[in-house]
Amino acid sequence: MSVLSSSQRSTLEKAVSKARESAQKGSDNALRSLAVDQTEPFGHMSPEQRNLRNRLRQKGRLLGDIQDQSGGQTIHKLSYELAYETWHKMLFAKFLEVNNLLMHPDGVAVTLMDCEELAAEEGHANKWETAMHYASLMLPAIFRPSDPVMQVHFASNDRIELEEIISALEDNTFQADDALGWVYQYWQSEEKDRINKSGDKIDGEKLPAVTQLFTEQYMVDFLIDNTLGAWWVSRNPGVEPPVKFEYLRYLEDGSPAAGKFEGWPDKTAEVTSLDPCMGSGHFVVSLFPIFAKLRMHEEGLSKEEATDSVIRENLHGLEIDPRCTQIAAFNLALTAWKFCGHFKELPEMNLACSGIAPKGKEEDWVKLVGKVNRDDQLRMENGMRQLYRHFQLAPELGSLLDPMTIEADAFTASFDLLQPVLERAFHSEFQGEQLERGVMAAGMAKAGLILSNKYKLIITNVPYLGFKKQGDLLKEFFEKEYADSKMDLSTVFIERSIKICSKNGLFATVSPQNWLFLGMYEKFRKEILKRKSISSLVFLGPGAFSQITGEVVKPVLISIFNQVMIENHKFIALDISESSIENKNELLRKSVFKKLNQNLQLINPNSRIVLNELSNVRLLDEYAISKRGVVSGDKDFWFRNFWELNRLEKNWLFLQSTVNQPSFYAGKTFVVNWSTKGMGMLRPGVDNQSYGKKGIVVNQMGTLSTSIYQGDLYDNNIGVIVPKVESDLLPIFAFCSSPEYNKEVRNIDKSLAVTNATLVKVPFDFEHWQKVAKEKYPDGLPLPYSDDSTQWLFHGHPQISENPILVAVSRILGYRWPAESDTEMELDPKARELIQEIQAFDHLSDEDGIFCIPSVNGEAAGADRLREYIQAVWGEQYEINTLNQLLEQEGATSKNLENWLRDEFFVQHCKVFNNRPFVWHIWDGRKDGFSALVNYHKLTKNNLSKLIYTYLGDWIRMCESKKKTGESGADGLLSAALKLKESLELILEGEKPYDIFVRWKPLSEQPIGWEPDLNDGVRLNIRPFIEAGILRKKPNIKWGKDRGKNPPGAPWGEERNNDLHLSLEEKRKARGI
Repeated sequence: MSVLSSSQRSTLEKAVSKARESAQKGSDNALRSLAVDQTEPFGHMSPEQRNLRNRLRQKGRLLGDIQDQSGGQTIHKLSYELAYETWHKMLFAKFLEVNNLLMHPDGVAVTLMDCEELAAEEGHANKWETAMHYASLMLPAIFRPSDPVMQVHFASNDRIELEEIISALEDNTFQADDALGWVYQYWQSEEKDRINKSGDKIDGEKLPAVTQLFTEQYMVDFLIDNTLGAWWVSRNPGVEPPVKFEYLRYLEDGSPAAGKFEGWPDKTAEVTSLDPCMGSGHFVVSLFPIFAKLRMHEEGLSKEEATDSVIRENLHGLEIDPRCTQIAAFNLALTAWKFCGHFKELPEMNLACSGIAPKGKEEDWVKLVGKVNRDDQLRMENGMRQLYRHFQLAPELGSLLDPMTIEADAFTASFDLLQPVLERAFHSEFQGEQLERGVMAAGMAKAGLILSNKYKLIITNVPYLGFKKQGDLLKEFFEKEYADSKMDLSTVFIERSIKICSKNGLFATVSPQNWLFLGMYEKFRKEILKRKSISSLVFLGPGAFSQITGEVVKPVLISIFNQVMIENHKFIALDISESSIENKNELLRKSVFKKLNQNLQLINPNSRIVLNELSNVRLLDEYAISKRGVVSGDKDFWFRNFWELNRLEKNWLFLQSTVNQPSFYAGKTFVVNWSTKGMGMLRPGVDNQSYGKKGIVVNQMGTLSTSIYQGDLYDNNIGVIVPKVESDLLPIFAFCSSPEYNKEVRNIDKSLAVTNATLVKVPFDFEHWQKVAKEKYPDGLPLPYSDDSTQWLFHGHPQISENPILVAVSRILGYRWPAESDTEMELDPKARELIQEIQAFDHLSDEDGIFCIPSVNGEAAGADRLREYIQAVWGEQYEINTLNQLLEQEGATSKNLENWLRDEFFVQHCKVFNNRPFVWHIWDGRKDGFSALVNYHKLTKNNLSKLIYTYLGDWIRMCESKKKTGESGADGLLSAALKLKESLELILEGEKPYDIFVRWKPLSEQPIGWEPDLNDGVRLNIRPFIEAGILRKKPNIKWGKDRGKNPPGAPWGEERNNDLHLSLEEKRKARGI
C-alpha cells in the first residue's frame, strides 16, 4: 500500500487550506451573482437562472439557512456546501484522471486536457464540468447531476485559483492510497481549531470537525490482521493465506493469538463487517482487497466478481458527516477500480450517512408516505411522524441511533414497514424541496437498514469527546442510554458497537486508553470483563498519530468478542507506549506479548485493565488517603500568584500547586480568594480531610514529581497523599519520592494526567520503605525552607537567593515576601535568621516604589543605587568581581549594571515571575532616554501623577535645558519624553483603550481612570501600559476569552471575554456621576 510521505502530507495540507479559503470566496461570489441572498432575482437573469436560484434557495433552507420576512435569505450553509462540492468535484476528477479512471461514456479513459477539448461539444462551461459529467455517469449515487449545487459555475478567476492549487500538486499525491483520507482531515483542520479554541460545547454541527482524526495505516493493519486475518488462518490451518497478514500474532503452537473465533462462519462470504464511524473510509477500503482476495481464493471468483460480491455482501459503513460519506464512497470506488485494473460499473454500496436529519415540517415528511392500503394509511403516517422525530437526533448521535427502538403498535408502523417507503421516495417524481426530501429519505432508509442489522466484525476508530465538551443533547442521551460509559463519546461508541455485534462477533477499535483505568469507568470495565471476552490489547502511548505531537492522545488498540469469557480466558497484550511512531510499527509485528488472565483483571483495584496482575498485594490506600483538590471553574478569577498582591489579607489563602521538579518544598506560588469559603466555585472541596495535615504533594502529570505537603488548600493539578497515621509520613514520603513509585503508578494508569484516586492504588511494602526512610532521613524530614523567590516560603534575602539581583531590585522598590511578615508560618530557623538579617537594610528601600534609571529629581542613577545596596547587604563578602558574578548568575549578556537594568532586568523579571510582573519598566523608547522601574503595588493614582510630573517632569526640564544650549540629540530626547508624558496622562485619565476592564465586575464597579484593584491581578491592571506601548518589553499576556462560561446573569454575559473597552462616559453614567 502506497502512502504519502510527511513532506507530501505537509504540501497537501497547505494546498487544501488554501483551497478552502479560495473555494469559500468563490462560492459566496457565485451565489450572490445568482441573487440567492436577495429578496428578488436580478432583472437580467434568464428563466433558467431564476429556476436555479429558486432551487438553490430551497436547498439552502433545507440545509439550515434562514429566510427573513422581507424574502432575503442567509447563504452561509449553502455557500459552505457549494465550496466543498466545487473543490471536491475538481479534486475527484484529478484523482480519476491520474489513475487513468476518468471514463468517457464510450469506455475510453480521458484526461482533463481531453475534457477541455470536449467541453464545447458536450455543452459544458469548462473541462471540470465535463469531467464531473463523466464522473456522475460512473458514480451516479455520489455525483447527483440533479443537485442544484452541482449546476452552479464559479466565475473564471475563482475557478482558476482552484485549478492552480490542484495543478501544483504532484501526480503521485493522487496515487497514494491514503491521500483521500488526509484531504478531508485537512479540509476540517481550520474549523476544528476554531471550535476547540472557542471552548463551546459540541453539538451536531461541530461534532464532525472536532472528532475527525485520520487513522494511521499501521493501526488499521494490526486490527484487520488480528481479527479478519486471525479468523481466516484459524479456519484454514496449514494453508498459505492469499493475503500477507504482516501484523498477525501467533501462539507457540502456530495458531493465531487473537482466539479461536467460536461461532464464526467457515467462509468469507458469510462474514459481514461494519465501520460505524468510517470517516473517509480508511478501514472500509483497507478491508476491501483482503475480503476480495480471500473470496477469490475460496470461491474461484475473478477480480470483477469478487469486487461486486464484497461491496454487496461484506462491507458496510456509516458516517455522521455527509461530506465524509461521499469521500468514503468515492474512496471505495477508486480502490475497487484500481484493484480490478480498470473501470467497471459497481453495485450499490452499503455506505450511508447516519447524520441526516429530516428538514422542514413534519407534515411534509408524512406526505412521503403517499397513498397506501386504506387500513394502513394512518398507521404508516404515524410511523413516519415517529421516524421524523427519531431522526431529528441524527446530526448529534449518528450511528448511536437505533431505528428499531421506534415502538410499533396497532397505530404506529415499525421501521421495517417504513424503510421501503423511504426508499421509494427517492425514485418518486417529486419537485423542489420535496425532491430533496426524497434524497434525504433514501439516505435515512439506508442508514436505518444498516443500523438495524448485526455484524460479525465491527472495526473502527471511535470518535473522542470528553464529558466536559459534550452538548446538552449528547449528555442527556448518554445519561439515559449509556450511563456507565457516558464520560466520553468513545466509550459510548464502544458500548453501542458491541451491542450491534452478532453473537460471538468481534469489535475492534482504536480508542483512548483512559477508560481502562480511570475510576469513572469502573462499572463499564466490570461489565466488559464479566460479560465479554477481550481478544487483544495494545498500549500505543504518545506519538502514535503522526499529526498529533506531545502527550495529548494516548490510544490503545483493543478487540473484544461479544461473548462471555470462559474460565481462565487469556488475552494478548503489548505495551509499546515508550517507542517512537516508527518503532511502534515494527514492535507491533515482532515484540513479545503477554498473555493476561481476564478474571484476574476483575480483582485489580477498581477492576483496572492493566498489563500487571495486582491481586494479593497490599495497596497504599490502606495507609493513606488522596482527595481531589480545589476545582475553581474559573482560575483567572479565583487564583493569583502571591506576588500580585501587596500583602495577603485574610480572604486570600495559600494554594499548593504543581512541582516542577522533585523538591522538599515547592509548588508554593499561588493564592486563592477564599472570601466566600469556596461558594461559587465548581468543586471547592471544603470538606477535604487532607487540609491541615502533613503529607506528600504529587504532580498528576509527567514523572509525578513530589514535595512535602503542609496542610494548605491545593488545586486539582496535583494529588495530595496524607497518611492515616501521622507517624507513617516518612516511609510513605520515601516511597512516593522514589522512581519505583512513578513506575507503579504508570503500570496502572497511563493517562497524561493520573487521578488522585490512582495515586494510592499501588502496591506498597510498608516494612521495606520504613527501613529506607530510617536510613535516608535519620533526623526526619527537613523543615520548610526555600531560596526560590517564586515561593511564599522564601526568606527574602537576595544574597542567598537563586536570583540575587532581581531580589535586590525588588527590595529597593519596597517589595516584601509573605514569609517576612507571617510570624505563624512554619519555617526552618535558618530562614528566620535570614529574614531578620535582611530586614536590617529596609531603610535603603524606596518609599514611593519609583526607581529611575537615569539620575532625576535629585536621586542617584539607578545603577549607582543598586550597586550601593548590594555592597551594603553583601558587606565583607562583596568583592571586585561580585557584580560580574551576579550578572553571570542571572544569565545576563550585559557587562555592567547600567546596561542590565536598562535592557535585561524586565525581561528576566517577567520570565521568573510567570509573566505577571510586580515591577514594571516604563520607558520612552530610547536607550538614552527616560526609564523608571515602578513597584506596581505602590503605583496609586497619586504615585502615577508623581511619576509623570515630578520624575518625568524633571527629566523633561533637563531635556529642555539641553535643547536651549544646543546640545546634540536634545530634540529627540525631548520629543520621546513628551510622548511618554502624553501616554501616561492618557492612562491616568483612563479613557478607552487606556482603561482597565474587569470581566467579573458590573459596569458601576469598573475603574474610572487609573484606580487599579490589586485583587484583580496584574493581567488586567497592566493592560493600559501595554496598550500605550511604554513597557520595556511586552509580557506574554493575552486578553481574549478565558475557558468556560459565566453563570447566567453575569455582568457581561456568559462569554468570559476580557477584550472589552469601556468609555468614561459609560462608567460615570453607571455610577450616577
